[in-house]
Amino acid sequence: MSSLIFHTTEDEIILAMDTLAVGDLSGTPVLFTTKFYPVPHLGGVICGTGVGKLVLDWFARVNSGMVVRDLVNLDEHTPAALRELSSSEDYRVPDVSQSTTVYHLGFPVDGGPACVFAYRSTSNFSSERLRIGGTAIKPMGDIPQPLTLPNDFGKMMMSQRTYQNQKPFDERIQNGGDIVVCQMTRTMTSIYRMGKFHDRDAMAQIMFENVSEPNSET
Repeated sequence: MSSLIFHTTEDEIILAMDTLAVGDLSGTPVLFTTKFYPVPHLGGVICGTGVGKLVLDWFARVNSGMVVRDLVNLDEHTPAALRELSSSEDYRVPDVSQSTTVYHLGFPVDGGPACVFAYRSTSNFSSERLRIGGTAIKPMGDIPQPLTLPNDFGKMMMSQRTYQNQKPFDERIQNGGDIVVCQMTRTMTSIYRMGKFHDRDAMAQIMFENVSEPNSET
């Protein structure tokens, strides 16, 4: 699972995601990873929440085998292609606990306003074009008013963790690691790490301790 926050206007998109990947519902940290994937040749970015492997494999398919002009053109093919890709047992997306949403965010080639598409496994990956203007946060968290981005991404992600910590452990969506930001306009994309969670180093230590030592040869 992931923390995803994005703010859109007609001419700018700014999003942030965490980098923590956990192994199972116990929340054991496994590694830090990038969770959004730029596709500048399509004028945007691909990201998602839920089963990270499905999102990554979808990016790979789009990047290596889809002949489309932009994200609007890609939308014509995405629902059917995601249904076909997700049918593998590797993803187990029919399981509610493993629900996945893929997002495409970017700018149409015709110069129109920014666009955001969502494809939810719980809706059989039907296309949903989201409203432009405002801030979206998943899972639930507090949005400061007034909002100052990118500075407030850290506050929002910590509020997400606070809400999740009120749930039973096996129902929590875990976030942590680094806070990575992607800012896009029609002519520029900037990606940077703007901060980290207070327990990032402790989680990293657990990850390295859990890495199995290779068998030595005699």
